Amino acid sequence: MRTTKQKHALFDVLTRGRTWSAKQLYEALGAKCGNMSTLHRNLNVLTEAGVLQVAAYNKNGAYYELAKTDHHDHLKCQSCGIYRCVKCPEPQTPQKHKVASHQIIFEGVCTGCR
Repeated sequence: MRTTKQKHALFDVLTRGRTWSAKQLYEALGAKCGNMSTLHRNLNVLTEAGVLQVAAYNKNGAYYELAKTDHHDHLKCQSCGIYRCVKCPEPQTPQKHKVASHQIIFEGVCTGCR
């Protein structure tokens, strides 16, 4: 994978510790990310390389975050629409099932909007 100034700028924004849609990233990066096509291409390249992961999908598309090895879930704020990482205890695995992964998304109002 080739290192570019657009990828560096993208990585800097993603280290802020939340999930981002492509539109939110484009707005946060401005001219640093090139155009929307370049941003989507870099998101795909970084996701395929294991640097990013898709945290959630909704009607607006995918939400990205840095790939993490620690378990965490997400809270979607019903007011501002931002997805935030939250720590929760591991749920109990259903008996007689082999679970490969799970995803929990809580919906409510974040501390910034209360």
